[in-house]
Amino acid sequence: MTAHCHTLVWHQQTPDRFFQGGDKEVIKQRMKNHIETLVGRYKGKLQSWGVVIEAINDGGDARSAKTENLLDSKWMQTLGPKFLTLAFYFSHATDPKLFSITTTTTLSRGQSTKAGWHC
Repeated sequence: MTAHCHTLVWHQQTPDRFFQGGDKEVIKQRMKNHIETLVGRYKGKLQSWGVVIEAINDGGDARSAKTENLLDSKWMQTLGPKFLTLAFYFSHATDPKLFSITTTTTLSRGQSTKAGWHC
């Protein structure tokens, strides 16, 4: 049996307390600790992780076009577009054999597609 897990970094499920203080380095370390804890716990037992979920701004606008149409989430506000790279880096560093993916369900202006798995 193959297991695919969802999710490590998702703007809708990260509690506000995660971003308290607003210090970029502290929040980056919290992300790293969170990813290392979860990926490390299941290392060698999973096929993949949905590392970053729904980071793309549906439809985009002039502001988001400057950041590859990334959603204006607390992740984006705190760490900038680099939050994507960091999340994938931390997951790969913890389990190099893991297949890491990103998914979105908000593309095409309201038309929803599902491209992720839950465990």
